[in-house]
Parts: sequence; C-alpha cells; structure tokens
Amino acid sequence: MDPSSQRQSRTPDWKKPHLHGCVAFLPSRRVSRKCLIPGPFPDGPQSFGDHIKMKRLEEGLTHAQLGKKLGVNQWTVLNWENGNSRPRIDFYGRIVALLGFDPEQMSQSETLAEHMAEYRRMGGLSQEKAALQAGIDETTWQSWESGRKKPMPLSDARLRAFLGLPATPDPAGSFSAQLRAARLAAGLTQKEVGLILEAQATQVCAWEAGRHEPSTIRLRQLVGLFPELDAP
Repeated sequence: MDPSSQRQSRTPDWKKPHLHGCVAFLPSRRVSRKCLIPGPFPDGPQSFGDHIKMKRLEEGLTHAQLGKKLGVNQWTVLNWENGNSRPRIDFYGRIVALLGFDPEQMSQSETLAEHMAEYRRMGGLSQEKAALQAGIDETTWQSWESGRKKPMPLSDARLRAFLGLPATPDPAGSFSAQLRAARLAAGLTQKEVGLILEAQATQVCAWEAGRHEPSTIRLRQLVGLFPELDAP
C-alpha cells in the first residue's frame, strides 16, 4: 500500500472537509436603522453667524450661492458663519431681510441708545448717515448712542420723534429740573440768574422748561454758578 494513502486513511473524519453539492440562499432584505440625526445646532443658533448658517442650510444653498444673493463672495459668508468677522452695517439690512428677523434684537429695545443702534442696523446706516438724517452732527450721535452722554430735553424730544418713539415726561433728574432746583435753593430769581450770566430772563425760563438748551459756553457758566448741576 502506498504510504501516502495510509496517512490519508488515518485522518479522522471530523477533520475532513465536507463539500456540499448545492447551497441554499435566503431571500435578501434591506435592513435600515432609524434614529434622529442631530442638526448643526442642537441647542439652537447662538451667534449671528449661526443664524446665517442655519438659514443657508434650510434653503440648501452653498456659500457661493448665498454670497451671490447678499452681494458678497463665498469666503465672506464663511467668515460670518465661523465668527471670524461680522457683516458691515450696509449688509445688515440685507441679512435681516433674508432671515426675516433681527438676530441681535431678540429682546425689545428699552433705552434711547438701543433704539438709535436698532435704527441704524435696520437701515444699514453708518453713524454719519444716521446723524445726517436726524439733523445732528456725527459726534453727538456717537455720544448718545454709546450712552456717554444724554440729550437735553429738547433734543431728546426731537430725537424720539425722529425715531418714531413716544415722548417722555421731563424726569426730576433732568438738567432743566436740576437748574430750577439749584436756582431756588440759591434764592435767586430767573432775572437775577440772567443778570449774572448776562442773559435774558426769558432764556433762563426756557432752559428750566426744557424748551431750549444752553450753548456750551452758557452751560459752563451755569455749572460754574451752580456746581451741583450734573451737566450732560
């Protein structure tokens, strides 16, 4: 007997390969796993750029396509979304029109300075252009919008009318009220104050009533006469 056949015969049956003449196939079925895919902003958009990105994704636009609608290139849109830069004021109105709301004005404006800033944003105006429309100089607008200074009663009323805001009553802490209180505390009449300042009594009366505002020179004279005044 051939030695190789003897070795093969010694191989246990359970180690020998088993060949099947036919193979049964089960019918195939596509299996899919269903789950909620989180969006790009699970907690909602937080920044100005997030709102732009979410709107772009909702409309299925690329950066280039959205940039074309807003009049900028795709890299500008990308920088806005990533927070690397902010839109110029002249693009702000276009973005608000695209979004349908002002993302930086989620709460209602309360102070006069906030209303001034909102007016500029919605109109896409620089401070220079807004001041020109309001009939004041740019430096004055800047100081009022920043809150560094507050307008005198007459200017306050005119500015509120320009912004479409209701007029406010003259508060007790206004300059005109302070001037009247300081004059009465000093025991002076309006005529006597006018004589000291070389002004008419009618001018002093108009200052106290808030109908007119003292000039810069007159304001310095009043503060010199009544140091307790809180000059605007």
